[in-house]
Amino acid sequence: MTNANIKFDGLSIIVAISVLFYAMQYCHFNCGSRHDFIINGDKRSGPIAVELINHNGETGIYFAKESTPIKKILNLAGFDGSLIINKDILEDVIYNGMLIEMKRDHNLYAEQMAAAKKIALNIPIHINDAVIDDLIAIPGLGVKQAHRIVEYRNRIGKFKAIDDLTFIPGIKGKKLSHLRKYVTLADEKSSN
Repeated sequence: MTNANIKFDGLSIIVAISVLFYAMQYCHFNCGSRHDFIINGDKRSGPIAVELINHNGETGIYFAKESTPIKKILNLAGFDGSLIINKDILEDVIYNGMLIEMKRDHNLYAEQMAAAKKIALNIPIHINDAVIDDLIAIPGLGVKQAHRIVEYRNRIGKFKAIDDLTFIPGIKGKKLSHLRKYVTLADEKSSN
């Protein structure tokens, strides 16, 4: 076999692998039931992020369209729905920042994703429900201001507008503008 034949065979293999790779990528994103799932984009408008944890502790973040039922995102992740005991939860609709965990008892539990993950995914934190650890995860908000926010809520009541954060010492115009992208008053279950 000559060097020219070896180079040609090597090039043929590289081209074949490349074509196979792109064909697999195309099918992965455009074929089957996965077409309903969106894997990138602005997380505040449209696709929503859901964290799934299986009974072995394996975790993943999935993006899907609004109004997607839990069972559909579980199918995407390869969860075996036949093992789930509380099947009534499967018809519930996912919401942005949702954490779905399947425990060893084969029940599904839904709650909020950790604040740091929400921030990383551009999902705002609900200012009236956030605990100190959630607030500390917000860039530019320190421990002292997080405590002040919680103290204000305990003393005065829930914030009625994001602008009410200016009642907290150290939060004024520029800082408030920065915080707007990280906080919300909207209920996570009803917003994107």
